[in-house]
Amino acid sequence: NSTSTQILGKDQNLWLKAGLILHSQKSDTNQSKPINININYGNGKINSKEILYNDKCELFEYSIPPSDKVSFNFEGTTENLPFIDAITLETSYGVSYSPVSVMRLELNDQLISDEEKFECGIKKFKPDLIVLQYGVNESQNMWLSPQRNQEFYINSTRKVLNRFKDKTIDSSILIIGPVERVRPDSNGKLITMPEMLKIREVFKKVSKEYNVSFYDSFLAMGGEGKSGELTRMG
Repeated sequence: NSTSTQILGKDQNLWLKAGLILHSQKSDTNQSKPINININYGNGKINSKEILYNDKCELFEYSIPPSDKVSFNFEGTTENLPFIDAITLETSYGVSYSPVSVMRLELNDQLISDEEKFECGIKKFKPDLIVLQYGVNESQNMWLSPQRNQEFYINSTRKVLNRFKDKTIDSSILIIGPVERVRPDSNGKLITMPEMLKIREVFKKVSKEYNVSFYDSFLAMGGEGKSGELTRMG
């Protein structure tokens, strides 16, 4: 039974709400299980005794005084210790920390997580906005692996969007495209990665097809050749 601690960065808005999405280590029964949730924040704490949660997943949210440090543990729980699927922390501006989807290496890995737990968790959390920011690792993999071509990533992006749209009726989706990446050409000159430009086109195409928002980081930073210029400017 360990403690999970989150510490806010310097000069940030303080947290006002803390939450957990939990699921049971044993999912062979549909019975609800009692647990203790202990939350420590600054100089205070919350102790929830013998509350019930189900096998698949459960969302628990608590309002807290303005805090820059929050800790969670399940001390006092004698059995059926849960897994923490996600921790959510909110300021007066909304969510400031929420790794609901596991952060993996690339877009296609969004499809690895168990479908039942994904559905349960995303429906419990009910996000207003889902942000998908990819393109850096995808362009690298496209460069190194012939199988990871544009068609592969078009299909992967469609599958990921289908999954989110099927499970979140009222959520908006934003895809953030990759920033410029460079690599040397055959003469040693640094050029914009052609694969990054191809991934950017994939996201533009599928975003339009699915009517979701697309933020073009590449153009927002000035387009081709700008990353080197910005680096030199410090």
